[in-house]
Amino acid sequence: MGRRIRTLKPEMLDDQVVGALPDRAWRLYVSLIMMADDYGNGRAHPDQLRGAAMWGNGATSDDVGESLARLSRDSLITVYEVRGQTYAHLNGWDRHQKVDNKSKPLFPGPNQAVESPSRDSRETLASPSETLALEGKGREGKGECVAPSATPEPMELFAQQPAEPSAATTLATTCCETLRRLTGRKHDAESIATAELARKLAKKRVTPEQVRSVVEAKVAEWLHDPKMVVYLRPSTLLAPGKFFAYLDDLNAGPSATAPRWRPPEV
Repeated sequence: MGRRIRTLKPEMLDDQVVGALPDRAWRLYVSLIMMADDYGNGRAHPDQLRGAAMWGNGATSDDVGESLARLSRDSLITVYEVRGQTYAHLNGWDRHQKVDNKSKPLFPGPNQAVESPSRDSRETLASPSETLALEGKGREGKGECVAPSATPEPMELFAQQPAEPSAATTLATTCCETLRRLTGRKHDAESIATAELARKLAKKRVTPEQVRSVVEAKVAEWLHDPKMVVYLRPSTLLAPGKFFAYLDDLNAGPSATAPRWRPPEV
């Protein structure tokens, strides 16, 4: 399905928030602008975006999820979910994008949203950044990206959720914090890919204690194995098919060859 032509002005490169984006986040941001409908909305599932926008640079779905989280953290986009589908809205679009004879919406908007898998405090800011103001005219979408005004008016997003974390958020945080504590490596518990896996486990009534036990067991088994240490990551450990296999092995008890987990000395 065709999209209107969008034009990016050079002033976009002078913006400090946009200019600080990593290369993949920048590429994804520009791609979201080009793929959005006339209302600034578009699909935002990491697998779909990887195929549509990142097909030639070797990015994984995890990479795309982290880039989406960065754009959301900087309030450039709002990620939301409608009927099990993940979408993104480009913040500031409705105010600065002026399109004559708007076509029928191609995607549902944030006003139809329910809680997103990646929903957190960073995605429910009361005053999102107007960093990249988008403006366009004409049926052919002669859009321009202009610098924000000195005193941008706040844009109200959909209602914030209670501060108490969801079960999925707790599982994702438990996994990433346990990995950080035992390996020293940091993982983003709020990335869309990690949150989606945690949400699937939460539906199966998985507990934080089970997640912690699986991560501890796999760290003990893989940390010093050059071939397996790369799999000490949320995308592997929280994948439902793998997680329940690991949990079954753990419940079956240690084998004669499997190393036993010992808590690290403080």
